[in-house]
Amino acid sequence: MNQLLKQDIPLKDALSLIEEKRNEKAINNLIRQLEQGEALEVAFHSICPKKLWLHLEGFLPFLSFSKALELSIRLLQMENQKKKAMEKKLSYPFLLLVLVSAGSFAFSYFILPTMVKLIGSAAVENQSLKQVERSLRISWIMMGVLSIVVLSFVFLLKMKKVQIVLYRLLSKIYPKSYFVQKGSIEFVEYYLECLRLCLSSQESFHLLSSIQEKPPVHYIASEFDRLLCFGISFQRIYSHRIVEPNLQRFFQLSYFFKDTIPLLERYLAIARDKQNQRLKHFSILLQCFAYGQIAYLLVLMYQVILYPMQFLQKF
Repeated sequence: MNQLLKQDIPLKDALSLIEEKRNEKAINNLIRQLEQGEALEVAFHSICPKKLWLHLEGFLPFLSFSKALELSIRLLQMENQKKKAMEKKLSYPFLLLVLVSAGSFAFSYFILPTMVKLIGSAAVENQSLKQVERSLRISWIMMGVLSIVVLSFVFLLKMKKVQIVLYRLLSKIYPKSYFVQKGSIEFVEYYLECLRLCLSSQESFHLLSSIQEKPPVHYIASEFDRLLCFGISFQRIYSHRIVEPNLQRFFQLSYFFKDTIPLLERYLAIARDKQNQRLKHFSILLQCFAYGQIAYLLVLMYQVILYPMQFLQKF
């Protein structure tokens, strides 16, 4: 629909052209609300997917409906692509960890207790098995504490204020960190989409400062917009340490060469490659941890299997 609107095709005709069986009900509902005098933005809200509306809602006060919709769709598609790429990289190591944990749980709570009772019923000392049982319980306690810490950290990171506080802190003490680089990349991705719609830098900063769903983007854009309002030059703004050092250098180059879009696209290519390398290292670390757990579990199982044989050899 958005492509048709850009060609100056009337809205009603555009809706008729894209009507299909799967969207017929939504389109009829939209047309009915428009005929009843509802504003386009209000009527569209009732049929718009929630994720798309979160972007669109912030852009409508600053852009025409077609431009706001186009920008929202681009950003949502970009986010979905990034999400799928991250899931592809991290799904295997996390699945491996879950399977190892499930195997360890099954062994320690079903197999091992049965063997301990069996040996104990024979009135034989089973210190080795008890030691294995204690080792597994300690391992589970450590895994439980680690899981609680990780889940707590993830929960905190879902809070927008925490994200901004963490970003501000890391941009000062560790500007090359993954979190600062990730926020800088997201800002440039959004900023580039605004520039491709022929918005000026000032308009882009003002527009992006309205995005609440992306705290780092909102924070960086708000700071840049605030500095511009104070009369600070673009040259000084682009060297602001609020973004990672590499982005500062690319901003400076774009200021002097007046070639913003190609330079920022080059920055994104380099920064994304670094992010992928970091994710790859993290994935390898998770796999090594999982393989270490497997090896540890195999050693314990081997000790348990050998114990009955050692017991029989005494007689």
